[in-house]
Amino acid sequence: MEILARSGGVQLTDRIELAEYRDERDDLSKPLEFRVAGGRYQPGADQLAIAPGDRVTLRRDHSNEHDKAASLVLVRNEHKLGFVPRQYSRMVASLLDANVPLEAVLVRKLILPAETGRWVVRLWRAPS
Repeated sequence: MEILARSGGVQLTDRIELAEYRDERDDLSKPLEFRVAGGRYQPGADQLAIAPGDRVTLRRDHSNEHDKAASLVLVRNEHKLGFVPRQYSRMVASLLDANVPLEAVLVRKLILPAETGRWVVRLWRAPS
């Protein structure tokens, strides 16, 4: 299970992914790592000059028709990298809506499956 979790739990033929469970009332005092969702639908996301360690920001996407709690993952506050995955969207949205300070950083780019090029983000509650 640890090997699957470290690899992102994804293979070319997989239709499921491993993800850490978090209650939607979680306050993110313990960092969460997640795979950015929907990046392949963001024009130019695969061309961004980014690297592990770069900071990203989260912003609510109130116009999202598919998920009313959607939050964007942004590079340099403007370039869309993708979205917070649906299993965490309500938790993150409630924190953003409450103006809880959050910090996020790119951890690594997944190399499998090769065609996705998805990023892993570490997100946590910023010290007050």
